[in-house]
Amino acid sequence: LLDHLHTDRRSPVVVENPTYPGALAVLRARRARLLAVPVTAPGGWDIARLTDAVRRHGPRLAYLMPDFHNPTGAHMDAATRRTTAALADRYGMTVLADETMRDLDLRTPPGTEPHLAGARVIQIGSASKTLWSGLRIGWIRAGAELVRQLRLNPLQAQLSPPPLEQLIAAELLGVPLPDLLADRRDRLRAQRDHLAGLLTATGWTYTVPDGGLTLWVRLGAGTSATELAARAAARGLAVTPGPHFAADRTTLTRHLRLPFTATKETLTRAVGLLRACSGSPETA
Repeated sequence: LLDHLHTDRRSPVVVENPTYPGALAVLRARRARLLAVPVTAPGGWDIARLTDAVRRHGPRLAYLMPDFHNPTGAHMDAATRRTTAALADRYGMTVLADETMRDLDLRTPPGTEPHLAGARVIQIGSASKTLWSGLRIGWIRAGAELVRQLRLNPLQAQLSPPPLEQLIAAELLGVPLPDLLADRRDRLRAQRDHLAGLLTATGWTYTVPDGGLTLWVRLGAGTSATELAARAAARGLAVTPGPHFAADRTTLTRHLRLPFTATKETLTRAVGLLRACSGSPETA
């Protein structure tokens, strides 16, 4: 809905590289020109490069994931959030801030970074990561005039989830969320640490994220993530290689996204299979 309203084919759309493949698919379907700005873990966002890209190319829309970025797990600090909002104001750029992972803060205690917010910032979120992956309910936080325009868009009727699912989400969001989130964070934290421990013997490199759902793994020299993912798929394991997250579809060839949403037993089997597929020594 937001892309339909804001995309101007005469100007590029700022995206992170890597970024969420679903967002890339929506933008490509609209034939948007993508202006990629790198995000790394643990370095995060290069605000100087972002500023230069906005100043030189005049984008009207940016899609950013400031909270436990998918797939790197990077987390935008407060100063970068303020600078990004000010940049949007100065150059007339709308920032679509994807907060889908914001509640999955695995630090103890959780951090207190503010929302990426401002006059030209629209925030989106989802129950699918906070509550249950099967509950595909999202929301938009924006000014009243923008919400009115979205409601008048005929696409909104096609994209609205079934009323029963909406009622379930409304009921769940009405319960004390701190208790629910504490349990979910505890389980994710244990699974993240278990997965990170399993990967220490592989020789692959990664940064343990402070939140989110995935590890962003860099494979060894000469190892293709696409080929490894294909070999794993042939043995029943689905993992997503780096090029799927790349704006140009060709880079990030040695990266792999590994979710830690499964149980410890499943993660152990998955890493053993990946090591076997990659030819690592002492495979399981």
